[in-house]
Amino acid sequence: MEDFKNVSNEFSNNIEYLIKRNEGKSSIDEFEEICEVKNTLEIEVKKFQLKLEKLRDLTES
Repeated sequence: MEDFKNVSNEFSNNIEYLIKRNEGKSSIDEFEEICEVKNTLEIEVKKFQLKLEKLRDLTES
């Protein structure tokens, strides 16, 4: 579980880095699209984390 949290945090940091790196190079539409993808991916990662936590709780019971 800890490994997954580390991976998801690294993933989030990488997305933040890509957005900042391309911020000055991208048009507004491209930047908004990148932000939308980032937000969607973060939501999916959080959903996956919750599912893993529930699974862990079930296996510990």
